[in-house]
Amino acid sequence: MSRTIRPLGDNVVVRVIERAEQIRGGLYIPDVAKNNPTEAEVVAVGPGSKSRYGSSTTVPLVPGERVLFAEYSGAGRKVVLGDDELMVLRQADILAVLEDSDV
Repeated sequence: MSRTIRPLGDNVVVRVIERAEQIRGGLYIPDVAKNNPTEAEVVAVGPGSKSRYGSSTTVPLVPGERVLFAEYSGAGRKVVLGDDELMVLRQADILAVLEDSDV
């Protein structure tokens, strides 16, 4: 049986993209000294929510897009689904969408 995940409200499910090991000047940097990864791939997007003033708070995100999110967003909201480790973020925690350029 396979499972899928469908976020509710203004939540977004992302798969964190791990960066390569950081080495500066030939020295190994321990995990505790590294910054948390801030790049992720969108897996699923919730339908959004309405503010109390009636305006929508949805962000036009599409599964497969790469995004940047605030460094400590989603702390404690990790989900393991099969072999995937995912994070559930609020749309407000997403800072930018990464786009390829031809320049």
